[in-house]
Amino acid sequence: MYTIEVKFKIIQKQNREKQADLIYSLCGSWRMNGQILNRHFPIAENSNDFTLYVNTPESDSLNVQYNNTYVSKNYAELKQVGLDKPIMQIAGKEPEAMKLCDCENQSYILYTDYLSLESPLRCGACFGIVPLYKTSKTKDDEYHDIISWQSDYQACDSLQMNCKVGA
Repeated sequence: MYTIEVKFKIIQKQNREKQADLIYSLCGSWRMNGQILNRHFPIAENSNDFTLYVNTPESDSLNVQYNNTYVSKNYAELKQVGLDKPIMQIAGKEPEAMKLCDCENQSYILYTDYLSLESPLRCGACFGIVPLYKTSKTKDDEYHDIISWQSDYQACDSLQMNCKVGA
């Protein structure tokens, strides 16, 4: 897992709210396509740009080759709201991240827990992480069902792990 700094230079001073909304929409599309992990992507607004930090499965996860139709649609709208294409800088690799699967023939296991930030798709042979965008889309050109399962499971696991009722 990598942390990536993403900057959107402001090329036209327009409606800042529309610009921020489009960036949030793009982040949501990246997330539902498995390109970014986690549902939190804080944005810092500066005078000349918007900057955010995201976690990705691989160092190249945000490359356009992995984009789905929703990500591509958001990219196409950037100039319309006065933003340049994102500039991406790898901040670094997460030191405690699970290894990625490099098996040739993969079977898949869904796995997560309340602490996990990584893709919920694991290899059945090596239990390594499998980026979602490297598999077939599950529905409507994204992975909404898998990511929703992960969020729901993590919420339930958090309740169970943090429960002090009756203790």
